[in-house]
Amino acid sequence: MNVHSIDSNNLEDYYKKLFKYHAQHEPIEVKAFHNDIIRCANECETIGELGVFQGCTLAAILMTKPKQVYATDITLKTINPWIKLFQEYAKDNKINLTFNEMSSTDSRCVKQVDMLHIDSFHNANHLRQELKMHENSVKKYIVFHDTKSQNASLQSVIVEMINSKIAWAIDTHYTKGNAGHTVIKRIGS
Repeated sequence: MNVHSIDSNNLEDYYKKLFKYHAQHEPIEVKAFHNDIIRCANECETIGELGVFQGCTLAAILMTKPKQVYATDITLKTINPWIKLFQEYAKDNKINLTFNEMSSTDSRCVKQVDMLHIDSFHNANHLRQELKMHENSVKKYIVFHDTKSQNASLQSVIVEMINSKIAWAIDTHYTKGNAGHTVIKRIGS
């Protein structure tokens, strides 16, 4: 299956097919990551995502039916063929969905959210900038993807932040497979 050939007329079907595509090489890792995204999203009413790409995790987030979702990416061209599926699902489920085509370090995309998922530009300095801008606007969880890749440089930034801020603790650090993911939780939330 080629991801560009996915033919779907609703978000649930799109998610199922895209999830299957992503899971074909690392099924346990992808399932664990999505389970953690869904677990955290189920506790949240407002969610932000930095790095939408094809929208696989965005679809998972929407299907938890939060009240508000902000989806930000430097370009929406990868999700554009299916963007109407997201918009229709949001409308049918009374979810206020906003797409932002801009850098995740643009101050216009900083929103007060319960949860933030970061899967944007996989670079330690960029993540450091994102955390500096967004961390204070997140009430409960920050979920990071690909924390094992890039010689774990993203994980190092997360640990650096946690060590300098008493407000956050590691909830989950998944290191199996190639990508890895980390969830941090605001203490007291």
